[in-house]
Amino acid sequence: MEPASRSAGEGAEKRRNLLVGAGNTLCGDDGVGAIVARRIYQLLDNPEDWDLEEICSSPMEVVERMAGYRRAVVVDALVDWEAPPGTVVRATMEDVTTDSGPPSHAIGFGAALGLARAAGLPLPDSIHFYGIVVRGPLVFGAGLSEELAARVEDIARQIADELATGPAAEVS
Repeated sequence: MEPASRSAGEGAEKRRNLLVGAGNTLCGDDGVGAIVARRIYQLLDNPEDWDLEEICSSPMEVVERMAGYRRAVVVDALVDWEAPPGTVVRATMEDVTTDSGPPSHAIGFGAALGLARAAGLPLPDSIHFYGIVVRGPLVFGAGLSEELAARVEDIARQIADELATGPAAEVS
């Protein structure tokens, strides 16, 4: 089954779930979010309840695409020079909006969420971010590093399991 892709604002009813794979698959490990999100989508017990979007631009576009969804999950590369590549770091919307660290893009997720709220965008009730630790994410070339490629299946299963049963499970 192919993932559904819709633009913000389509349909009057709030859709259930959005899975975003963020990152550019033509920039080496930066594409890990998109690659892992594709695999998570395949592992979901209920893919018909999810839309899968791959976005390789700014956090502002990611936040804009969340409009109208009840729950959003974002998977993206995360540069961390201390944690081993492939480490999964989970954050909620509250964690992201209080992060004062420098963004890796022109605007960070926290600032993008703040702007969306100020503009009255109908944000999801539940937003979870999964950062996958990478090294040197902006290396031109398709494909992940061997070290990260070897971890994709385990990472996707970890996140898919959490989406089904953990803190990021469906909000009631």
